[in-house]
Amino acid sequence: MESTQTKVGPYRWTLIILWIACQATAWITVAVIGILLPAISEEFQLSYVRQGLLSSVPTWINVILTIPFSLWLTRARPVLLTTVTLVFGVFLVYLQASATIFIVLLISRLAFGMTLAVREPARAILMQQWFQPREFILVNGVTATVITLTYATVMFATPLFLTSFNNNWRATIYVLAGYSFVLTILWMIFARDKAIQDDQLSGEHKIGTLIKGIVRYKQIWITGLGFLGATMTLGCFLAFYPTYMLDMHHFPLTFSGLVLACSFLLGGPSSFTVSRITTTWQTRSKLLYISGMILPISHISLLLTDSLLLLLGIAMVNGIAWGVFWPILLTVTFHVYGIRPREIPIGHAFIFTAFSLGFAIGPLLGGLLQDMFNNLGMVLIILSLTSVTVVLPGFFVSTLNEDPTQSH
Repeated sequence: MESTQTKVGPYRWTLIILWIACQATAWITVAVIGILLPAISEEFQLSYVRQGLLSSVPTWINVILTIPFSLWLTRARPVLLTTVTLVFGVFLVYLQASATIFIVLLISRLAFGMTLAVREPARAILMQQWFQPREFILVNGVTATVITLTYATVMFATPLFLTSFNNNWRATIYVLAGYSFVLTILWMIFARDKAIQDDQLSGEHKIGTLIKGIVRYKQIWITGLGFLGATMTLGCFLAFYPTYMLDMHHFPLTFSGLVLACSFLLGGPSSFTVSRITTTWQTRSKLLYISGMILPISHISLLLTDSLLLLLGIAMVNGIAWGVFWPILLTVTFHVYGIRPREIPIGHAFIFTAFSLGFAIGPLLGGLLQDMFNNLGMVLIILSLTSVTVVLPGFFVSTLNEDPTQSH
C-alpha cells in the first residue's frame, strides 16, 4: 500500500487541501452570521432566542444527520458525494442572501447544514484512500491550518464588506456565495476518485453492528465530550461576541472581526506545528491539559477590555490553544486499539456530531439565557467555562496506539 500511495505524489495533498477549503468555506458561511446578526436582527426584528436559533440551526441538522449519513455512505464515492453537496450548497447560500422573510432564511440555513452533514464522511474516506495511518495527524494538522486561515480571512473581510455595502448583509452573503462557487468549480476540475484498497474497508457490516462497535470505545465518547464543551464556547462567541462588544464597549464590528480573525489565524500554524513535532500520545495528553486550562481563561479575558492591542494579544493565545488540541482530538479515532477500518468513518462522524452539537447548543443556550437575564457578559462568561472539557481526553490519550496499523 505504501508504494501505491507514494506514486500519486503531491496530488493527494492538493485533493485533501481543496476538499478542506471547500468545507471550511461552508462552515465559515455558517459561523460568520454573528457579524451579520445586528443588521439581520434589525431587518427582521429578532429576539435573542431567534438570533441564537438562526445561528445554530445548520449545526442542529448536522447533529441529527451526520452519524446516519456516515453509516449509509461508508462506501460512497467521496468525489461525487462532495461535488453534489457543493453545488446544492452554493444554491442554498444564494437563497439565504435573497430571503425576504425570516422563515425562508431559517429553512435555507437548515438545508445548508444538511449538505455539510452529507459531505463530512467523505473526508475520512479520502484520508483512508490516499494516506498512510501514520500521516493522519499531519493531515489533521493541515486540516486545522486551512480551516483557521479560511476563518481568519473571512472573519476579517466580512465586516469590511458589510461596511462597504452600507450594512447590506445580503450583498455580503452574495460575496461568500461567489467564493464558494469558485471553489466548487475548482473541485469539479481537479478532484478524482482513487480505487480503495481491499483491506481498507473490507467486510460487509450491518448498520446495527457498526453502531454497537463504535459505542464500545470510551475514547471516542470522551473525545466527543472534549469537543462539545469547546465548541459550545466558540459557537456562543461567534454568535454574540460582536454584539456584546458593540453594545458594551462601542467596539466596531470591524475590530471584533479582526479580533476573531486573529484568534483563528494563529490556530493554523500551531496545529501544523503540533502535528509535526508531537510524536507520542504522552506528549499530546499534556498539551490537552494546557489547552483546556487556557481556553476558558482567554475567552473570559476577551470580554474584559476594549483595548484593541490587548484583545489581539489575548486572541493570539486563544488561537494557539485551539490549534494545539484540534489535530490531536481529530486523530483519536484512527488510533483506538481494535477499531476496524469500516468503523473509522463512523467514529469520526460520532466525534464530529459532538463537535456540531456544541456549535448548536452554544448560540441557542446563549440566546435563551440572554432573554432570561438580560446580561450578555454573564452569559458569555458562563459559556466560556464549558471549554475546560478539553482537559478530559488528556486523561486517556496517553494509552492510545502509537501505530494504528497494528490495531486492525
